[in-house]
Amino acid sequence: MSVYTEHSRNWQFKGRNNISNSSSEKASKNVFWAESEESCSALVTQNPTPIWRIELKHGVSASLGEKEQIEQIERFGFLAECNEALARSFGCESSVEMIRLFGESFPANLFADTQMFLRDFIQSGYRLENVKSVRCDSAGNARHFSTNVFGVVENRRLTQIWGMQSEEKPVTAESSDFYQAVIDSMLEHIAIIDENGQIIATNDGWKRFAVNNNGNDKKKIDVGANYFEVCRADGGELARQVEEGIREVLNKQKDYFTLEYPCHSPSGEQRWFLLHVTPLSGTNGAVVSHLNVTKRRKAEQERQNALEELKRAAEENEIVNRMKDEFLSVISHELRTPLTSMLGWTRLIRSGKLDDKSIAQGLETIERNTLVQSRLIEDLLDVSRIINGKIKLEAFPVKIRSLVETAVESIKPTASIKQIAVEFRSEIDDATVYADPRRIQQVLWNLLSNAIKFTPRNGFVLVNLSATNDAIKISVTDNGIGIASEFLPHLFKHFRQQDTSITRKHGGLGLGLSIVRHLIELHGGQVKAESAGEGEGSAFTFSLPLMNARVESLENINNVVASESFDAPNKTAAPRKLVGVNLLLVEDDADSLELLAFLFESTGATVRTANLASVAFDEFRENPPDLLISDIGMPDEDGYSLIQKIRQLPPEKGGNVPAIALTAYAKNEDRLKALSSGFQRHIKKPIEPVDLIEQVAQMLEQQKNI
Repeated sequence: MSVYTEHSRNWQFKGRNNISNSSSEKASKNVFWAESEESCSALVTQNPTPIWRIELKHGVSASLGEKEQIEQIERFGFLAECNEALARSFGCESSVEMIRLFGESFPANLFADTQMFLRDFIQSGYRLENVKSVRCDSAGNARHFSTNVFGVVENRRLTQIWGMQSEEKPVTAESSDFYQAVIDSMLEHIAIIDENGQIIATNDGWKRFAVNNNGNDKKKIDVGANYFEVCRADGGELARQVEEGIREVLNKQKDYFTLEYPCHSPSGEQRWFLLHVTPLSGTNGAVVSHLNVTKRRKAEQERQNALEELKRAAEENEIVNRMKDEFLSVISHELRTPLTSMLGWTRLIRSGKLDDKSIAQGLETIERNTLVQSRLIEDLLDVSRIINGKIKLEAFPVKIRSLVETAVESIKPTASIKQIAVEFRSEIDDATVYADPRRIQQVLWNLLSNAIKFTPRNGFVLVNLSATNDAIKISVTDNGIGIASEFLPHLFKHFRQQDTSITRKHGGLGLGLSIVRHLIELHGGQVKAESAGEGEGSAFTFSLPLMNARVESLENINNVVASESFDAPNKTAAPRKLVGVNLLLVEDDADSLELLAFLFESTGATVRTANLASVAFDEFRENPPDLLISDIGMPDEDGYSLIQKIRQLPPEKGGNVPAIALTAYAKNEDRLKALSSGFQRHIKKPIEPVDLIEQVAQMLEQQKNI
């Protein structure tokens, strides 16, 4: 909406709406306006300031859009009035000549950019100040004007546009003020030096630079100082390079010299500047400029760091993906290989065409490969526990020498197959450590079995026990294939193997050493590997902290260790007899249930079976057994629910019956859940038949003593 109304039309000297109907009043008013119009017209005509008026035929509605208003102003506008000053600025002899030349169309030559002017004019509400324009007079000289413009609106229609111009003297390139204004406005720190390097002029930016870099003593690099001496004060190769480059410019050997260099602010913050030196035209001097490019350098460095981080992440991701693929390939091979021999020998035995010696050989192969698969699964479970932080230690004081001797003796039968000599040496009588004996036995088994695996026939493995002031050290040394130096840093990582090709000579999942490292670190110790290279053998050494507390019941501890060791089962041990014992077996897998039934019936026990928890509960209520063995994972209802329902029965109905959870759910939390649900023991699959029978016999004896 325009801010102008009919009452603001003093320039037109009209105001007819204010004239009364009285003829006398009308006459007096007409006389007044006529006199005023003559006076104001004379004021406009004789004014030294260029004044012009554009008339709009029919007026332009202020309610139209911006584009429509511009079109109509250009279409209907014409120069209706101007004074002599405006005419002279256009090189015309009089205002009459000016009107004759431009009075029939919109005078676009009044503005530098008509479209932009009209847009700003409309958007401002028909009032603009200091509109800049440049035009040439009749002599071809450029003249600069600043114009104030306002519009007259009648009945919401723009009818006139008035303008008053004032000529301005431009700042020219010949003016020294111009040069100083330009260089002072620049971001660069600029100085002019003479042929000797003396600073003879600077801009405001250089002055600020001098203060910021030298505190209050800005004279060091301000006017009068020698720039070369400033460079030499800093010393070093960079200072020499800067001085040499500037001198080449001063001597006209180079058109310019540029260099990015680092420096430190008084606060110690590192900053970067771009130095640029060019010859000063017409003199023997040069222009030296410094531009602070610290933000750009930091942004570039951050971008480079981000790119490198992305590259590292991509490379690590590629390695992880490759390791995953290799691991899946390896695990497939390691699981399928024993299955092949197991299935093959099973089919041959069932054919009935083998003699007793071949059957014994086949059964031994099946048994050996079953143990291999069991260990593979245990390794996978241990790695899962490690990754999730779920692995726990059941530690107490342990005499370490007997523990190591037990492990060495357990590996000798395996070593004898390859005619590998295994020797144990001890530099100490004995020492006590606070440890989980089962886990230390696992560490020893992994290291010893690896040594046997990677040592050729007729080789040797040496196990050495020693001690320092605060720790015991156990080393396993072999003369096997050795370890490549580039692989040593990755030796204890998950799923890493030196040879992952399909032509590799040695099996395994590449998990054993990562488990060893984690178990030793859980005990507060360290493990390391050494090798002179491929074909030079290897040595693995781990340490455990010593403890001074004595172990009073060492024999009991050693018995526990032996029963939980990783050596092969005792095939010659005769199973206990369970004559007259009533057992209830619950298992949803038909093959496993059949095996369990056959096993316990061979001991003389009376066996009842159930493949579902609901069936088992009915059997139990009908005739409570002497002992219950139940699986955990079953369809419809699990073993936890079954034992909880049984424990709710009164004692005379079998509510206190001894119960064993025999399950493939082998995590520590699974064991705790089974015990808290009502089972007395948690036994993970697979288990040696003799061991299972022994545990059943022990539980029955305990129940009888109670």
